[in-house]
Amino acid sequence: MSVNKFKVPVTEPVTEVIQSPKIILEKKSLSGDSGETSLCSGERLKKNNKIISAIGTVEELSALLGIIKAEHFDANSERKFDIANSTKVFFFGRLTQIQESLHDIIVSVGTSQKNSARYNSSRFLQGEQRIKDLEQQISSMKEYGTVDWPTNPKTSIIPGTSILEAQLQYSRTICRRAERQVISSQNIQIGIVPEPNVLGFLNRLGDYLLALSIHSLHLHSKEPMKRTGLKK
Repeated sequence: MSVNKFKVPVTEPVTEVIQSPKIILEKKSLSGDSGETSLCSGERLKKNNKIISAIGTVEELSALLGIIKAEHFDANSERKFDIANSTKVFFFGRLTQIQESLHDIIVSVGTSQKNSARYNSSRFLQGEQRIKDLEQQISSMKEYGTVDWPTNPKTSIIPGTSILEAQLQYSRTICRRAERQVISSQNIQIGIVPEPNVLGFLNRLGDYLLALSIHSLHLHSKEPMKRTGLKK
């Protein structure tokens, strides 16, 4: 007879089961409670350090892309984005690749050159190719739609024509913040120097997310909401 390993044995007093987590928590020392955290290479820094802020923003961007995937590009999503499942699978895979690159960026940004063994294994590999892939995808999306590509979409488009478009515009702003913070994270003293391809990837990713936001409207033959140019 099979036994449920998660079931509390009847011979064990219930009071002990309830009390044991409390005892563990009291004995465990949480190193982050002091306001410090560790880089990937082990150095301890204050949580308000520029390097930690940059890493946190890259994590934030990855999390938002996860929401976009789950809500709009999952074929079984409760929120129906009315495009073919094959297209959903395609963009689900693209965004997953981007999330993997963002994870690699976190490792790269969070590893000191002073720890040579970890530093050499934490590089943003094939960075130039990843940038070229984004550029090719941007070109493909620009050529796809029947709606004209705005002359200056960053300043002429008002987000909100659709939820997906607005979320992608939002992710672009987070990407730009991540790019600025990664640039500011350089700290020669502790050996943190952002790789050029990391900065190049984040810069091109912001363009990609903008292109994808407009492309998502093209898929439904919608036009982005544009500024009227009227001034008070």
